[in-house]
Amino acid sequence: MLTTIVAEARRMVLLENGPDILNMNLTGIKIGPIAIIGIPGEPFTKIGLELKATEGFDMILPCCTANGYEGYFPMQSAFDEGGYEARVSNFKAGVAEHIIAEGTKLLEAYINNSSQKTLRRLISQFLHLRLSWQIRQVSISGIM
Repeated sequence: MLTTIVAEARRMVLLENGPDILNMNLTGIKIGPIAIIGIPGEPFTKIGLELKATEGFDMILPCCTANGYEGYFPMQSAFDEGGYEARVSNFKAGVAEHIIAEGTKLLEAYINNSSQKTLRRLISQFLHLRLSWQIRQVSISGIM
């Protein structure tokens, strides 16, 4: 219990005194009908399930701690319940839903670009999306 209280106090100090924007990268790779999406931390299961629900692929593999580690990405319900992961997360409520929305956009970009017949497209496709998660409000910038 003491560890959770200390972690929550640390989180409160970080959110109050930390930077307004924390950048993190979502990375996607498409090989034929399979997509891999890398998330730089520990997403809750529902994030992976929501990403896997994106239509247009035979298989979607969400991977955690890819290209960095930014901590836990709890769902809004976890913040509401006040569990350990939400109490120690470096992010405000809504971060998981933001990752789902942007990850889905990243995956859909593969589908929308499927008519391109370049050599690069035939071998594989790599997308890199830089998310800017503001402590006080959401901001997104993309590199694709």
